Amino acid sequence: MDSHEQADAYHSELNKLTERFMEEFDMTYVQLIGVLEMYKMEVFCEAMAVAFEEDEDGDDEYSTTGDSD
Repeated sequence: MDSHEQADAYHSELNKLTERFMEEFDMTYVQLIGVLEMYKMEVFCEAMAVAFEEDEDGDDEYSTTGDSD
């Protein structure tokens, strides 16, 4: 499965989950959007933390220490 097909599968499953929760829990669109926004922010923060950790582990090409020309 290529990345486009994976994204489509994720979208499809997310759509099914959203519809199920709206029906079973009688959620409003406002509640649904609020929860999705909160989850989006959690994923964003997690991604930023991973990127920050990777940046700390790598070589710092902008370091002010070391030899200068």
